[in-house]
Amino acid sequence: MYSVIPVLCFLATGWLCGQEPLVKPVPLPPGKTRLQGAIKVPLGVRESKPAVPSVEKLIEKSRDARVEADRAWIVIDHAGNGGVSVIDLNSEGECYLIERGGTGNVETFSWIVRGGNTIPRIIVDNMMDLACRKSVLFGVGGAGLLSRVDSGKMRLGVAANNGRSVHTSRSAGFNQYPAAFREGVLALLTAARALPLTKSVKGMVSAEFIDPRQARRLTVLEGKTLVAVRDPGKDAVVLSPVVAAARMPGRKVVAEKEEDWNRILSYLSGGTGQITGDHCLISLGVHTYRLFVEPIAE
Repeated sequence: MYSVIPVLCFLATGWLCGQEPLVKPVPLPPGKTRLQGAIKVPLGVRESKPAVPSVEKLIEKSRDARVEADRAWIVIDHAGNGGVSVIDLNSEGECYLIERGGTGNVETFSWIVRGGNTIPRIIVDNMMDLACRKSVLFGVGGAGLLSRVDSGKMRLGVAANNGRSVHTSRSAGFNQYPAAFREGVLALLTAARALPLTKSVKGMVSAEFIDPRQARRLTVLEGKTLVAVRDPGKDAVVLSPVVAAARMPGRKVVAEKEEDWNRILSYLSGGTGQITGDHCLISLGVHTYRLFVEPIAE
């Protein structure tokens, strides 16, 4: 017995070593050598990869993609006559129409402001739906969309939660926007021109963001006055015209209250009472903006 057991173990070991491996090495292409320490993957086991969507699927997905917004503003630079139409609309139907130049049947170089909440609901809902589509916001203004026909320029902006989320389109030819959006804008413009004149508006303001390095150059090197404006906080519902303009750059915000307008003029003069230009620098929170002020003649 003591001599038979070692013999059997030796025979079993030899039989196992003589068998071919269960997992055969993966053949390598000609000219390549196997890396030392590489992990051998058994045949039949493949790496799991996500399915790549087709171009058609990507186009369809981008067409349906949207942003959240409860306010939209549209700036139209008319071709030929130099007129400008600015539409400011919120999801509740409150609308301002600000126009200057050869707009409609009126030839004037002064701003005309109309306002109210009598725009038909179907026009408001359609406009807000179209303005929130990413295909409208981000699908125009590219280098390949230049038009040889001067059809006027248009740019769009939308915002949600009082400016906590803002998106704007590039300035592009009117005919470069989708047909449905152009039709919606014309319908809204026609309805807004039927709104009553708003004679209580003192003026309007708009703002543009200034890079911190540029702000330092303007204030430190060129001595421009920088006015600090109190930030009401991100959750504030009621905003002053200056704060609303800073939170939504590119939007023209009307100032109706005498108190707000006097404060804007104080910013413009730097507190000296001497107004020498049409803009000033303001600091709101941690950011700096150039505030443009445009009075409206009565």
